[in-house]
Amino acid sequence: MLQCVECKARLHHQVTRLTLPLGAIINTNAGALYKSVACIFIAQYEGVPLTIGRLIIISITSALVSIGTRNLPQNGNLGILAVLTVAGIPNENVSLIMAADWILNRLGVTVNTISDVVGAGVIHHLTSVTDLA
Repeated sequence: MLQCVECKARLHHQVTRLTLPLGAIINTNAGALYKSVACIFIAQYEGVPLTIGRLIIISITSALVSIGTRNLPQNGNLGILAVLTVAGIPNENVSLIMAADWILNRLGVTVNTISDVVGAGVIHHLTSVTDLA
């Protein structure tokens, strides 16, 4: 993405080297939220009681799992399984999430990638670094 944005969109490398990695890190928040909601949905479907302690475990584990994931399709499947396992929620019905996960992941990757590039373009425009090249 760096090469594409620098060569084709002609954004300055000082802007892209800061904004694109930062955007990728910020976008992991959506992944953590998705994993949390998916695990809560499965817990409710399974009839597992959602205590405050279990919700805290789901939230923290989702955030930790999402930190290392990249903006690629199907990166959340193992993360959801890991959060379910840590929270003590049966994962036999994880296929309920996986059926919709394919399209949700692709839409999420598209939106995250476009938002990173648009953010880099806005910063490039606002900082007027075009004359640095």
